[in-house]
Amino acid sequence: MKRRRTISHADVIKIGRVLEERLKLLGDGFVAYLDGWSDLRIGTDFGYSQQAIGNLRMELYGRLRAHRGSASFDVEERISDLEARIVQLTTIINSQASELHALQILHGRLCDTLAINRIADVKHLRGEQLNLQQPTHG
Repeated sequence: MKRRRTISHADVIKIGRVLEERLKLLGDGFVAYLDGWSDLRIGTDFGYSQQAIGNLRMELYGRLRAHRGSASFDVEERISDLEARIVQLTTIINSQASELHALQILHGRLCDTLAINRIADVKHLRGEQLNLQQPTHG
């Protein structure tokens, strides 16, 4: 049997009722099918393509989030964990960058104090090249 792509108005109402009974609203525009249900199964039951049912589901209820234990759920969960870790690492890096900047300022002030008071030659502390004479072989 050939699957239809365009859903009739009467079937939109019927399929909408089935979706309402078989979907769990997860929030943030996401839904999940109850066990054993999918766009493909509903499409097969009504003679429509999986894509047609998926488009109707998205229009009426939202994006599909995979159920726990499926490969796509595991990937989504891993991505979510990685995104949270990236936020944590970004916070740590920004904090350390601020601390580094503060230390660089203190280092500069220390070098200035040492130079002004002629306590030490601070060229090497500032990263400047020292003009050391190379031994001559003669």
